[in-house]
This record gives sequence, structure tokens and C-alpha cells, in this order.
Amino acid sequence: MLVAAKPRLLPAWSPLLVLVGFLLFTANLDLLPIGALLLTAGPTPVARTSRPTSFTAPRKAG
Repeated sequence: MLVAAKPRLLPAWSPLLVLVGFLLFTANLDLLPIGALLLTAGPTPVARTSRPTSFTAPRKAG
């Protein structure tokens, strides 16, 4: 849904990487490490864009 939204929040290749990762799992379990890397690489644009803009430390009372 993040790819299909009007302001595109994810690139089109992101869900494709996740799909290919799952397809590798079903093809052969020896490809499990490569599939895991693809599943990790798929949602990385979300992690990069969801950083907080500013951080304020809580102040101590007193």
C-alpha cells in the first residue's frame, strides 16, 4: 500500500525484493540466507524515512 499511495513512500522495487525473497524460500531451502537478505533489504527505505525530525530530551523537575 505504501508503493501504491499517491505520495510514493516506497520505491517499486521494495515489494519485489520481499516477493523474490519468499520465492527463494519455496524454491530451495539452501537459498535461505539470500532470501533473508532480500527480506531485510526490502523494507529498508521505510527505516530510512521514518526517523524522527528532532529529539528533545526530557527535562528533570526541580
